[in-house]
Amino acid sequence: MVEKTIEDRCRRGRFAHGLGLALACLLAWMPAGVASAQAESVSPEELVEDWTHYVLTANVDVAEAFGRAILELELDPIEFVAVVEDSPRLETRFADAYQRATRYIELRDLAAEINNLYEEGRRARARDPREIGRNIEELVGPRRGQLLATRRLVEAGEYSVPYLLEVLLDGGDQVLAFEARGVLVDLGAQAVRPLSEAILGVRPETQISLARVLGQIGNDGALPYLYEVATGSGGNDVRDAARDAIEQIERSYDPSISAAERYERLAETYLAESRSVTSFPGESHQLAWSFDPRTGLEPTAVRSEVYHETMAMEAAKRALSLDGLRSEALSIWVAADFAREIETPSGYENPLVGDDRPNAMFHAVAFGPENAQRVLLRALDSFDTPLARRAIDALSRVAGRNAVGDLPGGGALVDALLYPDRRVQFDASLALAKANPTRYFPGAERVVPILANAVRDADARYAVVVSRDAERRQTMATLLEGVGYTVLTPVARLRDLEQEIAQLSGVDLIVSDLSGDASIELIENTRNDRRLAATPIFAVMPASAASANRVRFQADRLTRVARQGVSSEQAATAIAQLVERAGGAPVSADEAERSALDALDALLALARGGSESFDVGDATSSLVLALEETDGDVRVAVADVLSHIDQGRAQIALMDAAIDAFDQERVELLRRVARSARRHGNLLEPRHESWLLEEVTLAFGEEAEATAEVLGAIGLSSDSLRMIILGEE
Repeated sequence: MVEKTIEDRCRRGRFAHGLGLALACLLAWMPAGVASAQAESVSPEELVEDWTHYVLTANVDVAEAFGRAILELELDPIEFVAVVEDSPRLETRFADAYQRATRYIELRDLAAEINNLYEEGRRARARDPREIGRNIEELVGPRRGQLLATRRLVEAGEYSVPYLLEVLLDGGDQVLAFEARGVLVDLGAQAVRPLSEAILGVRPETQISLARVLGQIGNDGALPYLYEVATGSGGNDVRDAARDAIEQIERSYDPSISAAERYERLAETYLAESRSVTSFPGESHQLAWSFDPRTGLEPTAVRSEVYHETMAMEAAKRALSLDGLRSEALSIWVAADFAREIETPSGYENPLVGDDRPNAMFHAVAFGPENAQRVLLRALDSFDTPLARRAIDALSRVAGRNAVGDLPGGGALVDALLYPDRRVQFDASLALAKANPTRYFPGAERVVPILANAVRDADARYAVVVSRDAERRQTMATLLEGVGYTVLTPVARLRDLEQEIAQLSGVDLIVSDLSGDASIELIENTRNDRRLAATPIFAVMPASAASANRVRFQADRLTRVARQGVSSEQAATAIAQLVERAGGAPVSADEAERSALDALDALLALARGGSESFDVGDATSSLVLALEETDGDVRVAVADVLSHIDQGRAQIALMDAAIDAFDQERVELLRRVARSARRHGNLLEPRHESWLLEEVTLAFGEEAEATAEVLGAIGLSSDSLRMIILGEE
């Protein structure tokens, strides 16, 4: 009966492939261990052939079985490439099968694993030094071999450049050198970084040759190096070659532009993580290059997470070595150093930085407040929340009472008060409150309310859900509420939430589930909205749109693309990663309490010392609410600040809180009521006096003394004093 069922199921398959068909059916129906044993009797070539066939004929179940069998072989990536590419027909069908498999949910992840194995093998084979050497030798062989060798050298990318450069440096075989130069031009942007490093250290005749190659490539990443050569100490022929190359790249050579300025621009490009300076998107490492005339070009692999930051530091350092007065280069270097620390994976030691140097904060503080403000402005402009918080921390350590006047426009800290992230607003407000500027400045009125709000909702997280499907809206809202977000009204269009968003100081997350075009429109509109520009977006799209846009947003720390059908668990994990990368880990309960106490310390200092810029009374409404919602040390600290505010509602709130409290907390609150009364007079209501007169006869110990202290501070009438005495008889 079982055999008949298998036979019926497999009758839809390809009967000409008897062994492969039988294996597929067995894999589909047998336990995993038995299926694996069957797979061992079939060659990898047959498995790959059957995988492609059943994918292309839409036999999903059987294709899935063959796909799993391929992965269970645990082939070396280079071996797998050989299996696929031994047959030109199979190579083409394999590529078609991968594209087709991505259309089926059941095959999508499996196809990605198989294709990743293939791509990894292609890269590894192309980058193998022995393979590169063989291909370079083939450049002067038969025409077909030349074409194949060129293709494989181009596939190797940057990895082939040291060996091609070695041919030029050797200079023995002019025909081979000519072909090597042609391949370097074909490499395009992949050749620019290593050749640019080399051109500064090679012999003059090779400098001329490399300048011509870089000019033909036409990539502006070479411009700083060419400008350095064009203004360097080389001979006229070398300088002329560099200038000619510059003119090929950007039409004209401008002697008024210095090499230092060009390196500064390159550093900016690296810091922005531009695709133009990313050689291997999606790979775990990128290559940094150095040149030594004795050993040639040397690559250093750097983790992709910190590659751009590291290279920005290198380019900025080179700009400063040529012109030590470039303040922007210094701010780029410090910003990149901070970003490098933020992005460095746990346990990773950067080979270009090392772990024996001072940390980024050391340099940020040492270079003073003006540079720290420039770093902060850079972070605000790029909506880099973690960098902004580091820069504010540095500023708070070195900024004096002129903190708002160090730069034109009122200073970066003032700009940070309007940044669309509550943590940045709080950090900036705290820094300004500590600095306590000597004069009023536009925006000063925001500082005290921001600090007061932090007492109540330092750990609050607000999320927006946008989907045109009501069921999906609710599903996503439930998911977000489950991980601690307060979700605004789920909507079909973001503009329907304008009023709700306007009432908040920031939105922490946007989750959308829309079509591809609608998703892109939402992302673009959000980035152009000052209130939401720094908000992370988790964009769920149809599978085809997700695949098309995933690479587009790969380097965007504020955007994560996912395909529709992603599980709740996968979505929650991806959202957590996105939010942490965009702004840092969510605020914990302990961190929220520390922030609240820091805010209250700052407000108390302003209240005690007075301020020409800030009015602590602006915090009254929020602090009155905080008095009701908090407890412990935070509540007592709130009471301390309220006791300094000369408003009746502040004193009344303190007294109401004391009445509702018990034991030691009541004692502490009553003492703050007494301090308020001594400073501002009796602002209580008659009901409070009645309670105090009754309580003073019932309480004992510290509570009785604290009650009496309030009675004395508010100045009781003679009749009231007589009632106390009579009540004791």
